[in-house]
Amino acid sequence: MKEELYQILRDIYDNSGKNFAGLGIVVSKEIEALPISPIYNAKFNASESDLSESLRRLSVIENPLHDGFHVLSNRLELIHNSQYFFPTPIKDVKLNPELGYGTRYLVAKIGSALPQVLFSAVVGNSYGIQFFENGREIEIMKHD
Repeated sequence: MKEELYQILRDIYDNSGKNFAGLGIVVSKEIEALPISPIYNAKFNASESDLSESLRRLSVIENPLHDGFHVLSNRLELIHNSQYFFPTPIKDVKLNPELGYGTRYLVAKIGSALPQVLFSAVVGNSYGIQFFENGREIEIMKHD
């Protein structure tokens, strides 16, 4: 599942243009238990068959729904778009703000430690693709 999502995100990142706004992804087995709230009342019209295309359309600055985290089921189905994701900081998650990563990166790392989160991922122009699981970056998934 991680490898499949990584390939989707890698394709989006490799083919992104100057209007790429980045992505935040949360994959959950218990979506109803996530600390999320919609940023906008609008629901994105996702393609049921093409997660890559749906995420690509959500990741451009011209799309008002690009902000926040997009929530996927454990079958990699887009369940919620544009969500505030607000996990409570966890002592065991080591943060290093001196590295200059933004809020989306730090929230994805912290949020990946929640029991209902299988893993999270962020894609940004400055750091590429990062996956997190159990509050830690998954090194083998780092973008080269």
